[in-house]
Amino acid sequence: MKRKKNSRSIIGYLLLAAISLAATYFSAPVVRSVLIHWTPGFKPIGNHVYVDANLSEARSLRLQSEVLKAKDRVIALYGSYSAAPVIIATEDPKMLRRYGTTSQGTAVIHVSLPGSYIVLGPNGMNVDVIAHEMGHAELAKRIGVLKRRKIPVWFDEGLAMQLDDRPKYRETEWVKLSRIGRMPSRIEDFDTPLKFYNNAAVYHYIAAKHEVKQWLDKAGSSGLLRLLAEVKAGKIFIQSYHRFGK
Repeated sequence: MKRKKNSRSIIGYLLLAAISLAATYFSAPVVRSVLIHWTPGFKPIGNHVYVDANLSEARSLRLQSEVLKAKDRVIALYGSYSAAPVIIATEDPKMLRRYGTTSQGTAVIHVSLPGSYIVLGPNGMNVDVIAHEMGHAELAKRIGVLKRRKIPVWFDEGLAMQLDDRPKYRETEWVKLSRIGRMPSRIEDFDTPLKFYNNAAVYHYIAAKHEVKQWLDKAGSSGLLRLLAEVKAGKIFIQSYHRFGK
């Protein structure tokens, strides 16, 4: 009898763990994204790119061009392009909310076990935003979805920002804000989502971009790939980060 109770406890624990994992990676917007191929109202316009059927032909063509340029940026940083995230684009505020971003949203990425899904709003259909989100997808692909949690948010965002050349995040902004004491003094202070994505997020993006750029100048793309390989193998991120950045 005791053995049966233990077996039931183990099964119950595994079931609870499975439910928790599903809840984490399969929220309603994620499920909708995974099913985009079969969703009425969206049409494919290229490999892994789906657009709202109401999106104009001119906007769709520009989007295809921006996607290709964004891929080139990923290849320049990583040496290759392996993630191939699914891109979903719409200008419909209601649809944007259904897919996990705000009605005026720029973009959101859903990194899940089936793959990565990038949802673009009207302000996100450009090479900078697309490349940024592709950077998140590439990182997750190379180290694994679950191991991505071992990466501090400042590095994940700082690395993605290397592909993003929007003016408000450029190095010139870091210099200007540093002079007036607006830049965070310790990058480690915003290593979690709660600490990073708040009212000071713009400063955090700028600081993270600066930090990772300085590191890449020393480590190079080869150091980046070795760092990710070590994290995937189970090594502690910060130790590898400091070693390759010397």
